[in-house]
Parts: sequence; structure tokens; C-alpha cells
Amino acid sequence: MGALTGCPQCGYPDNTLKTTEFAQPWLSLPSALSPVESVSPHPANDESTLLHQEISRIDSAVRQLYEERAARCRRLNEIQSLPANLPFNILSTIFEFVCPPSEYNTSHQRVRRNNAKPLVLPVFALCAVSSRWRKVVLSMPQLWAKLDWDWRYHLSQDDTSALLHTYFARASPRLFDLKLTVDEKWEVENTIPYVPDHVDGHFKALKHSIFLENAHKIGILKLDAPNRWLHLVSRPFTHLSDLSLSSGRIDSRMDLSSLPSLAHLRLTNTKVTPILPWKQILTIHLVKSHANVSLELLARCPNLIHFHSQHPNHVRNESIIQKLRFPITLSHLVWLEWTCISSVWDDALFRHTHLPSLQRLSLTGDVSWSHDWEDVLKTFLSRLPPSSIDLELGYVRHFTDGPVPALKTLFRALPELHSLTLLEDDHSFVEKVLNLLIPFPLAYSPSSPSFSPSSSPLSSPLSSPPVSPVSNLYYDVIYLPTLHILSLRCPDRENAKAKDGGGVFTRLRGAPQQLPTIAEGDIFVELIRQRRRMLHLTAFHLDLDFSPAWRMKSQEELIALVEEGLELELLEKSKRVEWLPFCLV
Repeated sequence: MGALTGCPQCGYPDNTLKTTEFAQPWLSLPSALSPVESVSPHPANDESTLLHQEISRIDSAVRQLYEERAARCRRLNEIQSLPANLPFNILSTIFEFVCPPSEYNTSHQRVRRNNAKPLVLPVFALCAVSSRWRKVVLSMPQLWAKLDWDWRYHLSQDDTSALLHTYFARASPRLFDLKLTVDEKWEVENTIPYVPDHVDGHFKALKHSIFLENAHKIGILKLDAPNRWLHLVSRPFTHLSDLSLSSGRIDSRMDLSSLPSLAHLRLTNTKVTPILPWKQILTIHLVKSHANVSLELLARCPNLIHFHSQHPNHVRNESIIQKLRFPITLSHLVWLEWTCISSVWDDALFRHTHLPSLQRLSLTGDVSWSHDWEDVLKTFLSRLPPSSIDLELGYVRHFTDGPVPALKTLFRALPELHSLTLLEDDHSFVEKVLNLLIPFPLAYSPSSPSFSPSSSPLSSPLSSPPVSPVSNLYYDVIYLPTLHILSLRCPDRENAKAKDGGGVFTRLRGAPQQLPTIAEGDIFVELIRQRRRMLHLTAFHLDLDFSPAWRMKSQEELIALVEEGLELELLEKSKRVEWLPFCLV
């Protein structure tokens, strides 16, 4: 092996890879393998000893210079930040935008690992920027008053107590809004036997901090936990006004009468009516609960303002059914949401309930609960204040004949209806509703014997009116002649899943049928044009939660109607369309 050629500058072989300690000594401290410590100078070589001493001196000087440079940079940042200090109120506005008080602080860590990073929440990140930012954040209790705590017991008892104590203390004097999810079997399932007493040890700090020590500070509680946690919601919650329980099927009667401030209640999958402070309850929201619970709560809570019953379950207990034959009057109820399941419970609601102050009615499901369902529904709707009612329709239908008979009954019973909202994204249903609302003459009516797709006004150019004079056309029925507000809203996806599982009817919710007349907006243009022509429409509000692919003729037709004097407001996804510049509000 030949001799290595030494580098004339440092004496090391020129093909030896230089390490970062030699290339950039100011970026890191000398390692244990640096030449100062790894190479021992020869006692007889004084020059080598001097060189190693010189290298050590230079390394120390570079390290000191780097520290001085870092100090100068910190000072420079402080000087440059002095003119840029934002006022307190502007910082507060920025922080509310970063951490909106209307949103929950959510724990992002979901998996327990030995090398997991500490839990970091946005408000803590803001506090860590500077002492001034920390003062601003600590002076804003609204940033600390909402917490979504998904318990996977990845924190120790001490960490749990400390974190909850921090939130409750900094949210004062505001009442706390807590969303608590407890999954006892997470991470112990399929690994060790599930022993409730053993798992309770992990929840000791959680229960003590929330249900005992700070219960009086909580104003809103959304609890998703096993049923054996429900007894913890009791007397210490003196300021709890809004309670939501999602604990699986609730088979036992809960006593919530000791909650002095309870006004809003949401229950999921309950079979037994809870004991409540009846006169205090203003809002009830039931999901997948037994139908008899809905009727009993309506009868026992005289001051209800909002009542929602989504996808109730059937009850076949004859003794319970016999209790339905008594009138119910709710003088303060302004919003009723009801999912019909074609049962005696639907019949009892519409036959025996009187709602003189109702302003908003939301219906969906199968309305054919008895042979005289049409008369019962008409009688119920006729007692409502027709001019002030807002009707919201999901997929309503007759069990055998589909949606049209149910729609006709509803529309005939509310001839003075002003506002209609369709909570449905299936275009086949939407098209049936709109075809009923378009005042087709008898010659073009879909129910007419002479009707054909080629003779329908929708199949002809939008700018070409029918040949016959309007005065000579006979209109069989004009539904909702006073309607001037029409809105389309997609159903809530969480509730849509419940619809599929509720057994009311089965449809493919994930891919609703799409029709070109709706997707391109032609049917909406025809609706506005025909009602303008026949009903002398002066103003109309159309609110769509999607953006149709409007054809040029459709846009020109609507612009022409506006120029003729129609006050048309057209919204797509809550925004006014830009191509309708003459839209009047």
C-alpha cells in the first residue's frame, strides 16, 4: 500500500473526508473524537503541543463569539419588535380568530405511545410565544371556556387534574362548555380482561375534577360515556343549563329533577322518560328514542319552545298506547321537528296536539299512519297560523303511493304558506315538489291524459311561451300561491346516517339521484317564470346550497324578469350570484 499524500494545509491525507467539526466549528461543540482529545501529542514534539493548544484556544473563541452573536440577535429582535407591538384589543381580535370562542379546544393526541410528544393545544401555543402574549391570552376567559376532551387515558392522573384545573381556573368567571367522550375499553380491549374497577382507577382524576370539584362551573355538558356514568350528573351541577347524553341505550329512568338550571336536554336512544324539572325545560332533542318518550315529554313540559324528535323507535306496549287519548296544548312551542314512522304515535301527535304559536314545522318520513291520515293532518295544519309558519320538508311520503299524495295534502292545508325549505338532496324528490309548485296549465299538466315530455314547457326553449293565450288556459290546482321564499338545504350527514338506520325507508343516501333540470337550473327558471306570469309575482327569494350550471338562456331569462320589475334574490351557497346585477334585496 502506497504512502498517503498529506494535505499541505493541515497535514491530514487529502482524500480523508473532513467532518463538520472542522468545516464549521461554530455550528456545534467539539466532539469526543476531535483532534484535540483523540490525538496525543508526542512529548518530544513541542510544535505539536503548541498547535493543539492553539486549536483549543480558537475553538473556545469561536464558541464565545457564537454565544455573543446569539445574544446580539435576541437583542436586535427585541429592538425591532418594539415599534411593532400591536395594541391589546387588536391582539385579542387576532387570538379570537385563531382560537374562535365558538369552537372547542380539542385534544389532538389520540394514540398512547412511549415516545409521544406532549399534548399541545392552541391556547397554550399562544401563551408560549412571549410574556406579553401570555398576559393577553390569560385575560381572555372566552378562549378557555370550551373544551372537547376525548378521553383515551393517555395522560396520567396528575396531568389530567392539572390540565382540567388550568382550563376551569382560566375560564372563570364564564360558565364552562365541556364535551366529554369516555371510552373505557379503549386500549385494554383484546389485551387484558375488562375489569370496571381496574379501569376506574384511570378515571379517578377525571371524575373528581369534573363531577365534584368543578361541577358548579359547568354550564353546558355533552357527555358520551357508559351508562354507569350517568348518575354523576346530579345536584353539584347548579349552573348546568344544557345537557346532552349519548351513552348507548338508556334503559333505566334518570332523575334529573335536582338540576335547578336545566333548560335544554338532548337524549339519544332512550327507552324510559327521565324525571325532569318539568316547567323549566325549554328545548328537547330526541334521537332514536322510543316514540312514547316523545309524547310523554310533550305532555309534561308545558313551557317547551323547541321540540325535536328524529327517527323515533316503535313501541308495541298496548298499555302505553291507551294513554294517548288526551289533548296536549303547548302555548309557547315555536319549532316542532318530527320524523313520522307511520304509527299510532304520529296519529296521536297530529290528532291531539294544539300548537297555537308554532312558527316552524319540520317534517320527514312516512305520513300514512292511518286510513284517515289526510283528514287528521289537514285538521292539525288548519289550526296553525298559516301566514307565519315556515315549513321544512325532508323526504315525506305515503307508504304505497310515494311523495306526491303527502305533498299535495300538505300544500292544500297551507294555502297561505310564504316560506318552504326542502331538506333533501335527492333530485327526484325535489323535482316532484317543484313540478307541483309550477302552475302548469291543464294542457301541460303531468296528470293530464294529453301530457307528453315533448309538450312540457320544460322541454321547450325557455324564451318560448305557450302558443295559447294565458287567459284561455285552465289550471286545475295552484299550490301555495303566496309562496315567495324557497330554499334547498342538504340534510345533515349525521342525521342522514340515522335515517338509513331508522328503518323508515331505505335509499342510497351517499349518491342521491341527480337530474339535469335541477343541476342546470332550468326548473327553477320555469318555476319563477310561470308564477310570475300566472300569479303576478312581484318578489321571490331562491336560496340554493349548490351552484347550478346555469345555461346562458336561463341567465338571460332571469335577467329579463328582473328588468321587468321582479324583485329577485338568488343565492348560491349563501352568496348572491354575480351574473344577476339587477337583483334587488
